Amino acid sequence: MNIVQLIKLEWLKFHKNKLFIAALISYAVLLPGMMSVVLSIDQLPPPLPQPKSLFNTPDIWSYLGYTGNWIAYFVMGFLGLYMVSLEFSTKTLRQGIINGLSRKELWVGKVGFMVLLAIGATLYYMLSGFALGMLGTEPFEGSPVLGESYIILRYFIMILGYLTFGFMLGLLIRGIGIASMLYFMYVFFLEVMIRYLIHLKIFEHRSMIFYPMNALEDLTPFPVGGSGQMVNNMNLGFELFMTPAEATITSLVYIGLFLFASFLLLTKKDL
Repeated sequence: MNIVQLIKLEWLKFHKNKLFIAALISYAVLLPGMMSVVLSIDQLPPPLPQPKSLFNTPDIWSYLGYTGNWIAYFVMGFLGLYMVSLEFSTKTLRQGIINGLSRKELWVGKVGFMVLLAIGATLYYMLSGFALGMLGTEPFEGSPVLGESYIILRYFIMILGYLTFGFMLGLLIRGIGIASMLYFMYVFFLEVMIRYLIHLKIFEHRSMIFYPMNALEDLTPFPVGGSGQMVNNMNLGFELFMTPAEATITSLVYIGLFLFASFLLLTKKDL
């Protein structure tokens, strides 16, 4: 099968899955919805900007990207592991082998489908950005697709990063419940504990920011400089935030590692 046929096969597997559809709908509703809630707030405390100014272009791209990053934590990472863990539980991966698909084709189909999901999520981010930008307090002027330090590209990489990390965990753990628990534990607790307890207490070095989830987070970070400045005032000899270029390169390296690990897990382990 060619890659188009393999991606179509993946879509046929999940397009009627209620949890899969619910996850996509939640992304579609929450991305513009969480930003829209800000409009109901009269005033934010310093150094945060005033609510309506968040919708001015080009600022909207950064704030919406930060919001999308939080949503992707939950939705895209979960989808990455769910799409493979479900197939282990229903034995459809094994059935695909019986029906004539190679393990490499199974992997290519999954990766191609995740890339398509990431493209779709990024296009929706762009659509939401243009729509919300029209609500700004200043005249809407739009923003170049590759402007703002390539934030559109960084958003795509961020989405793909969560998908591929979840995909790798799903192949490693297989059980949906345990894989989901490990995913959320690592994202919210384990990596943070390793970074701060080891690097700040034992080995104080800027290498602490080059962990996978931190790199993905710094692709579309919280854009208020004052807030970041407060975090950086910790008497450290280095910055706690990556530059866009550092976050992009580091995330691409991790995505490559996630994909390589997932390829080995899918092609070498017993299904």
